[in-house]
Amino acid sequence: MAASLPAPRAAEPELVHCESALDFQRARDLREALFRSRRGIVLDGIRESRRDAESHVFLLSSGGVAVSTTRVQPYPSDLSDLVGLSVDSTGLTGQPADSEVGRLAALPSASAARYSLLLMALGARWLLDHTDHRSYVAYCLPQVLKIYRLVGAKDTGQTWIVPGQSHTHRVIVGTYADAARLGLATLQLSDAEANSFIRQRGVVHHQPVGLRPVTGSWR
Repeated sequence: MAASLPAPRAAEPELVHCESALDFQRARDLREALFRSRRGIVLDGIRESRRDAESHVFLLSSGGVAVSTTRVQPYPSDLSDLVGLSVDSTGLTGQPADSEVGRLAALPSASAARYSLLLMALGARWLLDHTDHRSYVAYCLPQVLKIYRLVGAKDTGQTWIVPGQSHTHRVIVGTYADAARLGLATLQLSDAEANSFIRQRGVVHHQPVGLRPVTGSWR
């Protein structure tokens, strides 16, 4: 009797902290396509590139296909969409926001919410390991609040309309420790599984504000 073949393994996700020009381009292509097709927003390419240059940009892939992306930039920043808005997160998180999470987007599919949650959890884990960032501010549409709440984000009660847009966004704050812990717990992933999803590199070349040099392999 012929031996039975093992069932094919489902495509595992891979988190990339963008460092190469190719990594950044893949993240930008996905971001621009999703914002244009899902929300009718045409992003300013020059401004987006300037933001990327001072930020940590993350890209999540599954089976080699880019499925979700987000960006973490210093806060406050002259390039922030929240310029002019005073956000005091200390009362909600116990610490002031030191970064801004933005441009969260996922490829439309039955797994879109899971991809977004996984991206936030793994990205938070990476930031805790390799940067001094500990807490964040973000703005999102009301229907996206439930995703952020799964990683412990708190609604400040403030709203914000991004210049050039008409939608009213909720302003939220949170910590990366909560995002990593609660995100992985919700997804029922172990630390070992989470580590296996993060692309391993020996040296970090792209070094925006807040990044500590990494001399060994990533966890």
